[in-house]
Amino acid sequence: MEKEKDLIGKLEVCELLGISKRNLERWIAMGLIPSVRVENEIKFDEIQILNWISSKELFPKDIEDFKDRLLIGKMEKQRFEVGQMNQYLRLKKILSLIEAVKEDGWAYREEIIEDKSKTLEQMSYKEKLEKFNAARLNMDSLSVDDPDFNSKFKAAREVIEKWKKILNESDPIADQIEFERAKEVKRIYAKEELQSVIEETFKGVKI
Repeated sequence: MEKEKDLIGKLEVCELLGISKRNLERWIAMGLIPSVRVENEIKFDEIQILNWISSKELFPKDIEDFKDRLLIGKMEKQRFEVGQMNQYLRLKKILSLIEAVKEDGWAYREEIIEDKSKTLEQMSYKEKLEKFNAARLNMDSLSVDDPDFNSKFKAAREVIEKWKKILNESDPIADQIEFERAKEVKRIYAKEELQSVIEETFKGVKI
């Protein structure tokens, strides 16, 4: 850690950079400006600050350009952190799949493939109820100030009545049986998934 006598405070940094204390506090909170904490107080290394401000990546044309570059730097840091987390999760998944394959070479998991074009007969009672509630919400969202309010209200009311009639004629148990029968289940083998995750994780990496 830098010696305390070689460090400067917030006021000195504001004078050095020609910025307000408010801007400095924001940059500190965003993690954009190099700083150290000494006995619960934020301090700065003047040489480090001068090197940071004159670096190629942060050299500003004007104050607005400088703010833009700071924001871009923060966004790139966040993207890097998210990328690191995704990489960690993929590696963790690889280890899990390796264990599954070692235990059973034909290990698989089942994934339900949702059919977006299912018929009314293939819908579950829950899905029909969701359609009915969505229609009610749609009607509630209409504005009386809309010039086409009357026609939209009439159309929305017809949709509500349609799903209300469907629900009254439906049998929840029978609907669920038909829904389960219509579901398409795909087997995803651990070996194939492992290969896919490995390729995605080490894409572009030279080994």
